[in-house]
Amino acid sequence: MPSYHPEKEGEREREGRVVIIFILVVIGILCLYLVFLFIDSKRRPVELSITADEQQERFRLRSMRTFDQKMAKWKRTVTEQRRTIYDARTMLN
Repeated sequence: MPSYHPEKEGEREREGRVVIIFILVVIGILCLYLVFLFIDSKRRPVELSITADEQQERFRLRSMRTFDQKMAKWKRTVTEQRRTIYDARTMLN
């Protein structure tokens, strides 16, 4: 049967208090840092290097370039197919 040691209980209470105080201090520091970041962001807003309109324009231009490339490839394919069919037809005649 385990023996009861009252001095150990006081030691455990102190350890528990130290852990709780440490956790509270860490949470407090994180909250202060959060407040600092919030105030700093309100004081000096972040300037974006590109606006939403510019980004949309770039996306549109990239999409158009991709579309143009696919259209040019399709036209080359159709031209090649027409040439092949025309050559085959003239051979048969």
